[in-house]
Amino acid sequence: SDVVRARVAMHGTKSDEGWQESVSRDGDTLGRQDKFSMRATIDFAPNDGETLLVRWTVDHWYDKSDSQAPQAIALTPQNQLRAPNLTDAVEAFRPFLIDRGEDDPTKADWPDVLDWQVNDSWWGTSLRTEWNMDDSTTLTVLGSAGRVASDGTELSQTGLNVPNGEQLIDAHINTSALEARVNGEFSDTGTWMVGANWAEDSGKESHTVYAATASVLNAFGPPMLDIVGSKGETEAKSQGIFMHGDYGFADAFRASLGLRYTKESRDFSGCEFVPANAVSTGVLETIFTGTANGRRATAGLDPIAQIQPGDCITLDERGINDPPFHGTLNENNLSGRIALDWKPTEDHMFYGALMRGFKSGGFPVTNASEAKQYTPVTQEKLYAAEL
Repeated sequence: SDVVRARVAMHGTKSDEGWQESVSRDGDTLGRQDKFSMRATIDFAPNDGETLLVRWTVDHWYDKSDSQAPQAIALTPQNQLRAPNLTDAVEAFRPFLIDRGEDDPTKADWPDVLDWQVNDSWWGTSLRTEWNMDDSTTLTVLGSAGRVASDGTELSQTGLNVPNGEQLIDAHINTSALEARVNGEFSDTGTWMVGANWAEDSGKESHTVYAATASVLNAFGPPMLDIVGSKGETEAKSQGIFMHGDYGFADAFRASLGLRYTKESRDFSGCEFVPANAVSTGVLETIFTGTANGRRATAGLDPIAQIQPGDCITLDERGINDPPFHGTLNENNLSGRIALDWKPTEDHMFYGALMRGFKSGGFPVTNASEAKQYTPVTQEKLYAAEL
């Protein structure tokens, strides 16, 4: 109708034929495709949107394709004291290494222990309202919410045909945001805009690494365990205020200034652990239990019982592994841009700009035996100039 308009778009890719071929197993392929995406938009625009426009959008995608296997070109053990039986398992792949000059991307390899399938998805929705308050002033309000997830995504990461560093991922992030801004004009050549926004994200992820032949974990005798895990949970909140203005003068010049103040907080908890379904000799758990109790004795704490599969093995300086590591990161910053444009003719423009920006800090989700390995990365600051 003249007031309500709707649009739906969809796209999908489906292929049951793999394009990567195992160099050690005839007939084994990867590369099947199963992707889908869609977006639906509804506009409510009385008076052709001259005074009010409300737009509601829903979007979704999923990817259930095969993950892509890398090409192994060399073997370089991280631990030279690896056990002979592990050496043999990896060294047996040496005849299948891909030549560095190979230009055929279809040649690769992967262990045949999993299907190596991606299972990623996204659901999101947003609502945008624009209200023309008068001939030169507009209020815009934006709200959004979404969820992205990896539900058992399997990644072949080494290019070998034995489990050596492959990964299983279970993760999700829930996100929501709200922004309001007002923009308008002043005099005949100036524009202005002020606004504020709020965002909140919560994430949880778990990584299982297949490490039966990894030299860094299995240096002596039979493998200590076949899989090892890391997990983390993050709560992030952000608030910001911003402004921008530009003004044209002397016919050929225009100056602009933009500023944004942001305040962020992040709460994180996480640890490395031996998965409950791991095939373990108990050696790793015994090593960490002994280390923990040695530190606890020094700190005047009672000893803990034997660490079991499913328990955290990340230790702090006092030998505490439960509860997992917890940390908080609070930061704020002021970013901005100032610029001057000069347009001497219709076909030529010269400009100069100075900018300062920031990249948010955060905590890693990694296999960490020491709690201090979870020390957060603080925000990065960047200055730039452009002519």
